[in-house]
Amino acid sequence: MGNKASHSQSESEDSDTSRLPPSGRGRGRSEANPGESIEEGEDPEVELPPPMRPISSIPAAEEGSSNKRDAHGDWNGISDGSKSTQANSETNSLLAADSPKPSRIVAEQKSCDQKDNSVPSADSGDPVAKAVEQRAYRLQELLESERMYVTDLEQAHKYITYMRESKELEEADIRMPDDLRLGKDRMIFGNLESIYEWHRDYFSKNLEKCSENPVELGNLFKKSERKFQMYVVYCQNKPKSEYIVSEHIDTYFEEIRLKHGFKLRLTDLLIKPIQRLTKYHMLLEAILKHSQRAGWWKRL
Repeated sequence: MGNKASHSQSESEDSDTSRLPPSGRGRGRSEANPGESIEEGEDPEVELPPPMRPISSIPAAEEGSSNKRDAHGDWNGISDGSKSTQANSETNSLLAADSPKPSRIVAEQKSCDQKDNSVPSADSGDPVAKAVEQRAYRLQELLESERMYVTDLEQAHKYITYMRESKELEEADIRMPDDLRLGKDRMIFGNLESIYEWHRDYFSKNLEKCSENPVELGNLFKKSERKFQMYVVYCQNKPKSEYIVSEHIDTYFEEIRLKHGFKLRLTDLLIKPIQRLTKYHMLLEAILKHSQRAGWWKRL
């Protein structure tokens, strides 16, 4: 019994020592049998270091390394907390200094609103301002169309001048037809020459003055009422004029047009006085309508 127990105990010891490295085996045997000597071929006894403890936390950085990082600025792309806080505070202070204060924005907005409200405009939705603007447009159209009308009458007057000067010339550049020489030439234009001279010398000049003082526009047309009777005579002669011109529009009158470089034919020029009367009527009605909407109808 005693031998079996000792034998089993020795087997267990041998199994434990077999798990150890060769150095550990020698050590174990030496500890178990201190009196025995080391046999040949076995490793000498080597003392093992103590086992390492598990890493529980990252050790704190040394002061030298931290100082080096501070000296060289940001480390690994990440700035120090204190420096980033300081930089953020400086940036916020600069933005606060540059950005206008709410009170300043409100004051500037009020000043802009006061400037906009000081001058009435049609965009503001004010019907009075819109009526004044439309009235100014119609008045400007009246002035510009009057200038063009006088220019058209001047071209028609050049026909009269040329026909009058070349009528008695046998060697004229453009010879007048015989039927026109008998007196039909005077029936073509009627009293157009008188209408042209009156608009050129009086009416157009006084109409320009009305742009500075629109109140005088109504008075100008009232004073010119008798002069406008010339248009009645002209309209009465218009059918005869059209008939005579139609016989020579492609020959004699076309040659005169090309000689002077006119864009409009004679028939287009002779209709201008009649068109002008309807233009006066339309523009004056529009000016009166917008003046009433603006409350200025009593000034006309």
